[in-house]
Amino acid sequence: MNAVPRLHALVAAFPIALLTASVGLEIISWKWDRFRETGYCVLFLGLLGAVLAVASGFLASSITNAAELAPAGLARHRGFAAGAVITFALMIAFRLVTRNKFTPWTRLLYISVGVVGVAHVIVAAWLGTSLVFDHGIGVSR
Repeated sequence: MNAVPRLHALVAAFPIALLTASVGLEIISWKWDRFRETGYCVLFLGLLGAVLAVASGFLASSITNAAELAPAGLARHRGFAAGAVITFALMIAFRLVTRNKFTPWTRLLYISVGVVGVAHVIVAAWLGTSLVFDHGIGVSR
């Protein structure tokens, strides 16, 4: 059995945790501002992990029979993962453009976009587990 699908599962765990935590820290920072920079650092690390997860996922799908066994499921999984990466990349870009200065309304918008990004992460993870557990992709039999 090739190690790449296992590597993808390992790498994908980090952005799930980090990106969710970054949004949680941003919500907490509304009350306690000292968590804001930590949230930004965690967001950056989470996005880096997400890019690595997407890259390892494309590599894993190219050496497995994922496209043959579950083409629609694979497409949905990739779509939600890409949506998450784009959403969180836009959040970093927003922070850079605004020089990390938010009004209450822009902070609310920022957090709302983060919640949408977390939803994308959760759905992508759910679809990924479906590919493994329901379709047997990446597992030896």
